[in-house]
Amino acid sequence: MGGPAEFWLRVDWKDAVVRVYAQSYTVTVQEETDAQAVADLLAARGHRLVAVRPVVNSAFEPEVNGWWRVFSLVVDPPTGGDLPVEPTAEIRAVGAIARRFRGVVTNSYGNRADLLVRIFNRDGLVHEVSQEESEAVRAPIRAVEPAVAAVVLPEGLRCGPFGARGKVLRAALEAVAQATTDATPAQVRLAPTGYEDAGDLLATLHDQAMHQGTCRAWTAGAVPLFAAIVADERVSDPYVAEALALLYEMAIVGRRQMAWRADKSVALGQPEAEGGDESAARAAVVAVMPALPVGRSELTDFVLGALAAAAGSTAPPGLDQIARDYPAREPAVALIHSLSTGDPNAIGSALADLKRVRPDLVDASESPHAPVEYLALELLSGLVEWEIGHARMVSRRLWSR
Repeated sequence: MGGPAEFWLRVDWKDAVVRVYAQSYTVTVQEETDAQAVADLLAARGHRLVAVRPVVNSAFEPEVNGWWRVFSLVVDPPTGGDLPVEPTAEIRAVGAIARRFRGVVTNSYGNRADLLVRIFNRDGLVHEVSQEESEAVRAPIRAVEPAVAAVVLPEGLRCGPFGARGKVLRAALEAVAQATTDATPAQVRLAPTGYEDAGDLLATLHDQAMHQGTCRAWTAGAVPLFAAIVADERVSDPYVAEALALLYEMAIVGRRQMAWRADKSVALGQPEAEGGDESAARAAVVAVMPALPVGRSELTDFVLGALAAAAGSTAPPGLDQIARDYPAREPAVALIHSLSTGDPNAIGSALADLKRVRPDLVDASESPHAPVEYLALELLSGLVEWEIGHARMVSRRLWSR
């Protein structure tokens, strides 16, 4: 799972912005005959270049050595406007083709069309057409693709302002870090200097605890540090929300990885299990939940509600008030509550409701083989990030229901 990286070539032409976009896919299957069948299906969808090659001496994925890979490239016509459009329908279609042959999409990314066409490895090339021929095939396919749904975004949740952004707040964060030094792993430490502001300081701790979102042996040991940041009244609401969001990532990282690997697990015939480091991180988050304060702000209560769902704890009372004050958030609050039940049917229904109102958060590459709980937690991760980025910072003296 995880959306493709996107890079756009912006060309000014007659005062219009034109994007030339290409998407590259790699599908891995066990048998050569299946690889050829996948290649034929991608060609039938108008993919401009398709190649088939065996997997030989893969150091990164030794478990698929001897399997086959299909590489393809599709270039859709340029689109105008200011908003990039991810080719979600094609991403889903390629994923479905891979699963049809017990395979997996092992790579999918976007870049400039001229670059990807130039660097495409033509070894094992089985299909090539011109851009004009590709567009002729893809035109009827794209014509029946679902229209991009309009999203009505809710008003941002309220929280206190950043407050003392300089020495006072930085001193508070440093004091918390210093107070927990004896219990915090050596890998998560603050250097004496080198931080532009408090946000940079918190980001450094985040990166040390979970570099690029990866759980480490010491991640669980860093949980009390971030819990202490959340509990310290000197730390302003936006940074508390960020610390809560990191605890959320620590709680779900194992289940997120299993969701990402769901197709591959089926292809290999090997059931997934949460790793030891990931399990320890989740347990550490569960242990600190009772000490996390509730009622600081709408924003922090919402993030805490998502965290409670990930940790199997009780959501803060303020979460239901958020649903009453912001009806557009009722599906999100319902999903959080459904996760506490552990009922896959309830979670699936609530997840479908939230996807309908927030299609902008849906990962087109998600696998139907992944447990619905894991997909729900992944969607909530994106929603938490969105809420933090769109919060309204308001002095509490100006708050009113």
